[in-house]
Amino acid sequence: MRARKHVEHLLTVPVAAFLLAVPLASQALQNGDGHGWRWAELELDVWIEPDLGSVHLEGLGELVLEAKSSGGPALGLNGALLEYVHAGSPRVVVELGALDVGGQSVAVARFRLPEPVPRGTKLRVDFECQSKGHSGQFAVTSRAALASWTQSWYPTPFGDAAALSRQMAAPGVTRFHLPPGWQSVSNGEPAASEEPEVELWRVAQPVARSFACAPFRTQTIDVEGRAVGVHRLESAGEPADVELRAIAEILRVLEKRYGPYPYPGYRVAEVPLGVGDFLGSSEQGFIMVRPVAFDAPDGNLALFAHELAHGWWGNRVSSDGPGSILLDEALSQYSAVVAIEAIEGERGAADFLRFSRPGYVTEQCARGYFETWRSGQDQALAKLQGGGISHQLADSKGHWVYHMLHDVVGDERFFATLRGLIRDFTQTQLTLSELRARFERAAPEADLARFFAQWLDRTGAPILEHEWSAEGDRVLVRIRQVQPGEPFHLPLEIAVDSAAGRRLHPVVLAEREASFTLPGDSPPTGVELDPRHRLLIWTSEYGPRPTE
Repeated sequence: MRARKHVEHLLTVPVAAFLLAVPLASQALQNGDGHGWRWAELELDVWIEPDLGSVHLEGLGELVLEAKSSGGPALGLNGALLEYVHAGSPRVVVELGALDVGGQSVAVARFRLPEPVPRGTKLRVDFECQSKGHSGQFAVTSRAALASWTQSWYPTPFGDAAALSRQMAAPGVTRFHLPPGWQSVSNGEPAASEEPEVELWRVAQPVARSFACAPFRTQTIDVEGRAVGVHRLESAGEPADVELRAIAEILRVLEKRYGPYPYPGYRVAEVPLGVGDFLGSSEQGFIMVRPVAFDAPDGNLALFAHELAHGWWGNRVSSDGPGSILLDEALSQYSAVVAIEAIEGERGAADFLRFSRPGYVTEQCARGYFETWRSGQDQALAKLQGGGISHQLADSKGHWVYHMLHDVVGDERFFATLRGLIRDFTQTQLTLSELRARFERAAPEADLARFFAQWLDRTGAPILEHEWSAEGDRVLVRIRQVQPGEPFHLPLEIAVDSAAGRRLHPVVLAEREASFTLPGDSPPTGVELDPRHRLLIWTSEYGPRPTE
């Protein structure tokens, strides 16, 4: 048996003088009972046990009450993955039990105080837990172990389920007791440990904790005062020099657009196939990825930019409500466009928007969106819920919406508005309606209400047919919108080629059919719509034309 730490438990008000474990009544947490507490600090000891396929967890922490008054706190734990061995605080009644919350099993430790206590009350607690199951983001094998905060793998104060990451956030220390030859990657910064086979991570800012543990080979560089590390499996054949350089460039680009990265460093932990079920899992300050992530010749700019951007969109700023996946997944996907354009230029960004790129998800682009539309799975972006096809649409069409919005409002206002959202929504959840309102206020002349209505509130995208004829040096261009539904309002570029070169003409296409007479310098030889790919418009390069 592991020896449980002996600690003094302090509470700022008198409490009951005995400890009792009894079954938890199913009504115990109704009407917010037990809510309002948060971690003020948390110390975790994590034993990785690959021979048993399990994780053993011991913790010591201090809870503080933020509500006006409350009885004792309740700490929830993913009951499908772990169970309580012990939870306590001397002189406090503790009830251990389970609840069904939305069809999910939650193990609960309820700390019963004899009477309500005032805001600011602090309570020291300790607990011991043992894993009993695995999931796509919580697993232990002979090759690696991993846990994402999304799996509620350590006790969490009950509160707003939509703000789980804030409920789990806590400063403190995480210690990993590891098999010989294993190393850990976690939140915060590594610190010296005096114990063999024990690694320590110090968490100065409150974050929701995650980890990846395996036999790693580690490379770390300094990027303007931030540690950037890549932790490859010992079985990996190649060093991570290209990936380190790519991540360093991405970090500089995105910090320029969004402000300082929210965490003290950024690390990439490689996890083997068969452990978990994701391509990339973005945590608060690091990412877990598959070996295939290291196969891209460019250092996988797209993947690492997308996942690094989750530090702002999804981790720093959480979201809620219909279409909220556009506020994390789609914004992170568009951040990859921003990084690629800054590093490789406009052509590289356009190619990614249209066709994805090697080493990344092939469907997350315009071609993938039109395939989704053809398959009959298209949905209005403002109504998206959860993962699956919603995730696919957010990352194939959603980032195009930000690309077009950026073009409409201009670079300065676009990123200033996003930085304002980062500033204002670190403690409360962002909604899609709030993002729309912020941009409408930032660019009142742009008629963004119409822009959002056509790109977020309806399905589909423009399908254009055109023909042209020459009249001396001028060209007459006739354009028809043939997609189902109402016509789109499009700020469209038309390229006219002639012996004098290519000339771009901006027009506004607002009707089902329109004709434009464009001047030229010599007789025209060809016409192309949207030559710089500024709009999400179907072309034959995306496959067969979608139908209703």
